[in-house]
Amino acid sequence: MNNAADDIEQQRQWVQLWKNVTGPALERIHDRELLDMSEDRAREISAMLLDVPEDYPLRQESGLVEQQFWFQKAWKK
Repeated sequence: MNNAADDIEQQRQWVQLWKNVTGPALERIHDRELLDMSEDRAREISAMLLDVPEDYPLRQESGLVEQQFWFQKAWKK
């Protein structure tokens, strides 16, 4: 049977593992995915996060004004 001290030690070990191994490994994966992401995929993800309707045409130019429109719309929800 585990006692409270064993549980605390196990949790401490888990946190150290995450801090020193798992977290940095996931950061490297995340960074690589962002570097490898195409502009089209970035637009798709942005549209999904901003809840843009699927049939809404995505622009190929920067669309800064439109981006601000969607941010404002999302803010008011």
